[in-house]
Amino acid sequence: MKITQTAKEYLTDWKNLATHAIVGIVLMLVIFVIPVHIHFRISILVSVVFINMYRMRLENSEDTDIREDIDLE
Repeated sequence: MKITQTAKEYLTDWKNLATHAIVGIVLMLVIFVIPVHIHFRISILVSVVFINMYRMRLENSEDTDIREDIDLE
């Protein structure tokens, strides 16, 4: 259940969608100009996913810190 909820949050986050769209467009442009090995393209895609997951966790932890600070007052 948690995996599906996490996947849904990841796929519906507009920042993730924008990042993947930009990276996809850049990679398509690079494909036509410079031949890039498939492993390089896959590694960039995987790194974008991990960076976005880290960003989402960081934002969630900051949100909980802010909520805890508000509750203390």
